[in-house]
Amino acid sequence: MAANKSNNTLLWVLVGLVAVLVFAVVVLAIMVINRPAAAPDVTEAPGVPTSHPPEPTQGPDPTPIPGDPEVELGPADGRDDFSTENNWTLFDNECFKSEIVDQQYVMTAKGEAQFSCWEVSWPSVRDYYLQTNLLMPQSCTADDRFGLFIRTPDLKQGYLVGLTCDGRLSMTRWGGEETKFLVNFITSEHMNTGAGAANRLGVIANGSSYDLYVNGHLIAEASDTSFVDEMRFGYFVRAANEDGFTVTFDDLAIWLIEEE
Repeated sequence: MAANKSNNTLLWVLVGLVAVLVFAVVVLAIMVINRPAAAPDVTEAPGVPTSHPPEPTQGPDPTPIPGDPEVELGPADGRDDFSTENNWTLFDNECFKSEIVDQQYVMTAKGEAQFSCWEVSWPSVRDYYLQTNLLMPQSCTADDRFGLFIRTPDLKQGYLVGLTCDGRLSMTRWGGEETKFLVNFITSEHMNTGAGAANRLGVIANGSSYDLYVNGHLIAEASDTSFVDEMRFGYFVRAANEDGFTVTFDDLAIWLIEEE
């Protein structure tokens, strides 16, 4: 992704979409493991019932499409460089805080242990390559997790594609009642770790197939048929304990995949 930012206000521009009212919704998890869930409403959903993630495994050696998707796919169909707040509804509550600082999206998990908290932007799309830059937290615990939240059918379910603070990649599906691991905490030499380390996280969502990339390298593949229609996307954080952490995202971009 380009390091320089435009001086102009930049909104999402997506091929094949009509203009809609800018709108963002936050969805907060409200149940930790072994705690009964409260009755959900339009802004709440049960939490992710996993207090201890599985042991990390070394990732497979998949055969990627040639090259880095960002390079191979050409100019993005939509990009948010966070030079405006218009694409997001920013929040400050008991679970997390989101803000745009110095043209970056900053998300702070407040230490609601085992809660997954997310916020989405307004475009609704189906098949795509979605990518963002992120800076690892300056202080965090190994199991703290953060990344992309995609394909949410009702703003209460969806897929969480993210990194842990110690540099493991995972993909989970939250279906409203339980979590299913699709990519089980994979490690790779292509991931950068340490305070402030930069990584480029991307996912191809094409039908029921998912390809997960870090820094332009295919790290893992998954398949799931639960959510495949036009849906929104955004970011998530999940604190492993009560300490909390802050992660910085930059340059969220999307390339649409046309149906053959």
